[in-house]
Amino acid sequence: MQFGRTDYNKRIVDKDGKIPEDEPVFFLRAQDKFAPELLLTWAMKFRLAGGDPELASNAEEHAQKMINWQSIHGCKVPDFTDQDKLKKLLKEQINDLLNSGDVSNIRKLQDSISRYFDSDIDHLLVLMDSDLKDEYRSLVQSMSPTGLTLNLDWFEFEFDKSELESFEFIIYANKYKFYVLKSWK
Repeated sequence: MQFGRTDYNKRIVDKDGKIPEDEPVFFLRAQDKFAPELLLTWAMKFRLAGGDPELASNAEEHAQKMINWQSIHGCKVPDFTDQDKLKKLLKEQINDLLNSGDVSNIRKLQDSISRYFDSDIDHLLVLMDSDLKDEYRSLVQSMSPTGLTLNLDWFEFEFDKSELESFEFIIYANKYKFYVLKSWK
C-alpha cells in the first residue's frame, strides 16, 4: 500500500496482504472536515454505477458516524495546508514565549495566541493581579519568578471559575512573569 501521505506508510498496515505494496490508497479520518462529504459522494456515484446497495448504504452510515463524531469532537482542514503550517509555527512560537516566561513578551504572546485562534480573542484570557482575591495576590507575589505552569484550582478570582471554561487559553501575568493557567490540549 502506498498512501498519499508518506507519514502513513508503514504505520497503517494490511496484515492480510490483500492490498499490493505498490497500490495507491487514500485514508480519510473523521476529523477531516471533508471526509463525510467525500464518502457520501462516493456512495452516490457507486449507486449510480450499479454498485451493491448494501455497500453504498454502509458507506453512507459510516459518513453519518463521521458527522456525529465531528459534532462532538470538531473537525479541521487536513494537515498539509498553509494554514496548518502557520498554526504549527505559531504554536512553536507560543511555546518558546511561554518557556521564556518573560513578562515583557506578554503582548507578543497575546498576539501569537490571537493569530493561532484566527484572531478570535474570545479564546484567550489574560488575568492580572486585580482579578485575584486579596489573599491570593500575596501568595502569587511571594512565588519566585521561575517558569511555572499553574493550576486554576490554586487560586480564587473575583469572578466565578465557571466563566473560565469557555476560554481555551488563560494566562496570569504579574509584574515579574506570566504563568499559563490553562492551555490548548
